Amino acid sequence: MSLSDDFLRLAEQLVRSNSSSKSPPQIDLRRAVSSAYYAVFHEFCLLFAEQFVCDGKKLTRAWLQTYRSLEHQQLKKRLLEIRQFSKLKDKQKKQRESKNADLNFPPALADLADIFAKLQDSRHEADYNPQSKFDRKETILSIESARGCIEKIRHLCGDGKSALAVFIGIKKR
Repeated sequence: MSLSDDFLRLAEQLVRSNSSSKSPPQIDLRRAVSSAYYAVFHEFCLLFAEQFVCDGKKLTRAWLQTYRSLEHQQLKKRLLEIRQFSKLKDKQKKQRESKNADLNFPPALADLADIFAKLQDSRHEADYNPQSKFDRKETILSIESARGCIEKIRHLCGDGKSALAVFIGIKKR
């Protein structure tokens, strides 16, 4: 089990914390939304660390420093760039590819940007806006979106996985 799986499991437990037909308390729904976001964020951190510190020794100093180096806003920004690129017409893509070869990602990655951005916005509402209200159904949808995003990340392979790790984690100069 990974940290991402643990966050998802916690989110699900919080949503089911009230077995009656009543909705769980707001604090449980808030923590579930936040945990769903952190599940995805930590999966990106894991992807990044495993691509750069591949000695198989998790929790070494180098691995941990790499894992912790991803920044929330930078990750969101880079994922949104992938989505923006995926929406360009073929002629525009060819022009940009000559300058930005690293933007040639599988189309499924564009969906990750929207999911991540929405989860991050929801987490901010849950954690920082005391007037926000959440319901069980929307919280379950957040958890399911997070699970789908994690599965897409885990099913990346080869060059796509490496290219994504470089693109999200290393600032372009």
